[in-house]
Amino acid sequence: MPWPKAMLSLPKGDHGRALLSDGATLRVVSDTSVEFLRWSLYGDADAKKRIPTDATRGDIATFDDHL
Repeated sequence: MPWPKAMLSLPKGDHGRALLSDGATLRVVSDTSVEFLRWSLYGDADAKKRIPTDATRGDIATFDDHL
């Protein structure tokens, strides 16, 4: 695929209530998603730089942008 892509994985998470009830996990997912969209849709270079930090904050998720 030619467009920007990355994978945010939650090794200890699931797709159900755990994600919604855990504020830290929800914050990591939402912050990372917003930064990715700001970069890919608006070309915000600073947002792109913040993605790895947001994604790996608190050792909740893993981030792979080499797909």
